[in-house]
Amino acid sequence: MSTRSQSNRISQAGLLLALSVAAGFLDSAVMHLFPVFPFLRIGLANIFVLIAVLRFPGGIVAALVAGKVLIPHAVCGTLFSAPFMLGLSGSVLSAAGMWITAKTSAKSSILLISLCGAALHNCGQWLALKFFMPQAADWFLLGFLTGMSPVTGLLTASAAAALLHRVGGMLFENPA
Repeated sequence: MSTRSQSNRISQAGLLLALSVAAGFLDSAVMHLFPVFPFLRIGLANIFVLIAVLRFPGGIVAALVAGKVLIPHAVCGTLFSAPFMLGLSGSVLSAAGMWITAKTSAKSSILLISLCGAALHNCGQWLALKFFMPQAADWFLLGFLTGMSPVTGLLTASAAAALLHRVGGMLFENPA
């Protein structure tokens, strides 16, 4: 790989990380506007993780996920807290599932990849909750979260597809 293409890939990954962190902060702000379900988030940051899954190798996706979780919690002073662990477990399981889905079948649609990621994200968070606060992680909550997965997965897939359609050629001239 040439130095220029390496620089392009690093720049593209850095842009996705910055957008993912910014989207995560926006997601938190929106969550506070509708406090009916204070633990439920749209998952705006996952739009950029999905794009990374489609465009980059696993190592770059893993670095993006680590940054997406670490940076906001470090800035807010909640590193290694319960919300950090929930975010980390959901994000890691989601990204791994999306990456495996995307790489094992050439026919995997962006919607299928996103739905897989959304379901695994919620399951990962529930498992972390079960580990750290067993009394809070009941089966009803898992059912509710899993039921919300198609909604968040569809929104993530739609937004990622629209972004890739509009600016994908400009930003990702040399996809992996």
